[in-house]
Amino acid sequence: ILCLVDYFDALTSERPYRRGWTPLGAREFIVAHAGTHFDPALVPAFLAWHAAEAESGGIGRALVGSAGIASPPAVQGLPQVSLPDPLDPGVERGTY
Repeated sequence: ILCLVDYFDALTSERPYRRGWTPLGAREFIVAHAGTHFDPALVPAFLAWHAAEAESGGIGRALVGSAGIASPPAVQGLPQVSLPDPLDPGVERGTY
């Protein structure tokens, strides 16, 4: 199930070299590859969990979905850290 969650996150995340997929597109990809890339017994459980999370307001809320899968307790986000742009000519090398 962690592989499915990680794959879904990888597909829907923005990357420097490509735009993220829509959640619907990622779900369709996972369904299309059940049995070849993903365990076909786990795909329906992932889809049920993901639908319940989307309906309840997001990933990270503790709940037990219709598939009987409990998500982990909410995780507080890490603070955002702003690093200087290393390509900015005004930034001294080795100062961060």
